[in-house]
Amino acid sequence: MRASVIIPAYNAARFLPECLESVFRQTLAPEEIIVVNDGSRDGTEEVLRSYGNRLRWWTQANAGESASRNRAVKEARGEWIALLDADDSWFPQKLELQAEATRNNPSAQWSYGAFIERREPSGEVRRVTVPHPTLVRRKLGLRNVLHLSTVMIRRDVYLALGGFDEKIQFGEDWEFWLRLASRYKSARVSEPLGIYRRHAGNQSGNYEKTLQSNRELTERVLLRGMHPMLASVRRRTLMGRFYADAAVMARQNGDERSAKYMRESFKQWPLPMAVPDKRFKIGAHMLLFGSMKRNPVAAGE
Repeated sequence: MRASVIIPAYNAARFLPECLESVFRQTLAPEEIIVVNDGSRDGTEEVLRSYGNRLRWWTQANAGESASRNRAVKEARGEWIALLDADDSWFPQKLELQAEATRNNPSAQWSYGAFIERREPSGEVRRVTVPHPTLVRRKLGLRNVLHLSTVMIRRDVYLALGGFDEKIQFGEDWEFWLRLASRYKSARVSEPLGIYRRHAGNQSGNYEKTLQSNRELTERVLLRGMHPMLASVRRRTLMGRFYADAAVMARQNGDERSAKYMRESFKQWPLPMAVPDKRFKIGAHMLLFGSMKRNPVAAGE
């Protein structure tokens, strides 16, 4: 399997060495590593220069992660595209496990896997599982259940889909997965493939912009073709879920907006969204102990 590793990097000097070393340690070596320095103002370019010809890279005016990935894929030589964020890292067998998964599923045009989430600065870790390929499209209709740094796609499929939508600032990966899962079969690796570092600089930590992006994605994609009455119900359940997710993330980051988000979640949809609905447990914990205290329960399904 010939895979091109694609890494957009913006002010990533602090994370890039760990990220790149995890690629160099792969038991199945990639065809190439392409890094796009997307207008960084820190020492990202100096870090890249230190690796000599072990990388293909260039510096461009800041255009965003989607534009950086799309350009890099057009320049790539590999048959497969392995996506990686500059602040994430892979376990050594990541590419080998995905190559095996696609060999065992010849009709699969893309693959994904579980991962480990590591919170900074606490160092807390948790394993995040991912749904079976038969369920992944339905699950994506509710929330983004995949992590970008575990996804590998055939280059021709990526190009056929037109890549990431460069007009979407937040949630562009979710929108791309929906298009991808709607048209192409996938393979799953059930064991963790790498580490997702959650920190203050992640886009996912920008709750207001993420919520706005989710609203737009709901209207443009998730409700498309649905009867107006059903769409009204689905809109409210989805927004209830989005606000609950924002409440949990805000709380974990010590953000006082967590209580506001949880109240809005129940305002959008006061009925259970799942069995059990963990929102009720989290909401009760907030009332009893305060919205800023940690609760390890996540607002999952």
